[in-house]
Amino acid sequence: MIRGGNATIYVTDMDRSVAFYTETLGLRLAFRAGDHWAGIDAGTGSSSACIRPALAPRPRELRAR
Repeated sequence: MIRGGNATIYVTDMDRSVAFYTETLGLRLAFRAGDHWAGIDAGTGSSSACIRPALAPRPRELRAR
């Protein structure tokens, strides 16, 4: 449980992650924007977790030097 704050969790599979946090851990899904992000009520008060897709690594030639 998170108390009084927000956490961002980067995941590779939104459907499995939302199912884990809601069905397995029993937390409440506050909202979901497709595969872009989801908000989970993670505790009391203003505590929440934002689930977002992990960014794919960029090819070496596109990375900043």
